[in-house]
Amino acid sequence: MSKRVLGALLGAWAGVIATVSVAPPAVAAPPAPASGTCDTDEPTACMNRYGEGAARSLSRAYGKAAGQVDALCAEATSSGIAYCLEPAQRVADKDLNATYARAVASIGDDAEGRTWRARLKQAQQAWLRFRDADCGDLTFSEWGSGTGAGPAMSACLIAHTVERTAELRRRYDRR
Repeated sequence: MSKRVLGALLGAWAGVIATVSVAPPAVAAPPAPASGTCDTDEPTACMNRYGEGAARSLSRAYGKAAGQVDALCAEATSSGIAYCLEPAQRVADKDLNATYARAVASIGDDAEGRTWRARLKQAQQAWLRFRDADCGDLTFSEWGSGTGAGPAMSACLIAHTVERTAELRRRYDRR
């Protein structure tokens, strides 16, 4: 698997991981996650579990921060990284859905508000089609349907979803 390409695709996710799981050099690393943590909504603990391989994959995109990710495994495989990214994707989707619902609820119920909500819904549906096209077959083509395609697709979905959630928050949480 091309670590350079995976690193680039995981760039946005690396920022999330770096801000959540990177301990300052003077602070001891957190304890190892319990067995089975990848089955929960704890993507950071799962990434920590496969940390060394993930850190190597992310190092080109996030350099120093990725190197500080808590390394609890000697080697991460494509399936190990994908296993960690699946719950992270669920968390990102859940956060996006909640943020979108708040955005819709923040719009008035008069005629202008109904038009606005319809346009927001149309824009969100168009964005979802873009995200799925960009991260779906296109990603598999870029990876030649190799073993890194699955993790790359998940990383792409997470990155786009985190970015869209942040955009909706900037535009609507102030209302």
